[in-house]
Amino acid sequence: MVNNQFLKMGKGDSYIARWNVPLPDKVYVVELEHGSISGKRVIRLDGEEIYRKDWMFRLVGTDIFYIGENECAINIDSIKGLKFRYTLTMNGKPLEAFTDIQNKVLKTWCPSDDTVVVLDTQKIEIYVNGNAVEMESEFTEEGSEMRFFLTKGREATIKIVQDDKELQYYLKIDKQIIPPIITSD
Repeated sequence: MVNNQFLKMGKGDSYIARWNVPLPDKVYVVELEHGSISGKRVIRLDGEEIYRKDWMFRLVGTDIFYIGENECAINIDSIKGLKFRYTLTMNGKPLEAFTDIQNKVLKTWCPSDDTVVVLDTQKIEIYVNGNAVEMESEFTEEGSEMRFFLTKGREATIKIVQDDKELQYYLKIDKQIIPPIITSD
């Protein structure tokens, strides 16, 4: 979703904006309910209310909350009359820029309908279905390998190799190479 649009009208005078936020453990859904007359603000994370102000004299402003260690800010700006623009920033960056960075940092595979593997290339952490897993790393002639276990005790390996231009990431399960999900726009 574009970062500065409202999704739909809520009850009464409320607007509801919604954003998808990709992080290593999962994609979070952030929703803002904003009363255009009362100034009421409700922020939900994955459907659970995490912030509420029922009556505010200022209809515009910034509300800050956290997803893990990531600082999130929802900015409400007046456009014209009682029309508003809603934007979400993550760690001081517009959501689109943050998502672009996440797409470069996170490598994601879906080896089955019920399994998602994510490698955070900055922290060198592996997540299986949103849970960090233990791994063993070793250097090889081609690059490096990280071995870990999926659910049900199946062993998997992420192999990192350098080609002419950049690092390539491969997930191998039961001698089968699983292609990564391409997350760029």
